[in-house]
Amino acid sequence: MKNQISSTNVPEQYRHLQDLTISQASQVLQVSHPTIWRLVKKGMLHKYNVGRSARIHIESVISLRGCTDAES
Repeated sequence: MKNQISSTNVPEQYRHLQDLTISQASQVLQVSHPTIWRLVKKGMLHKYNVGRSARIHIESVISLRGCTDAES
């Protein structure tokens, strides 16, 4: 059974997921797809591939979103 994320930093519809697609991560972080790829390249988001699709670890999205929320 997957662990549920109980964080206010992630929208309700994604809390049951362990990992996000590029589109889902861009919606949560409210940035574009190219920005997600830039953040992956910089090492700020951690990704892995499922076939030809990429998944972003939800923990890295939560930590990045927490950092950006604290700055604003």
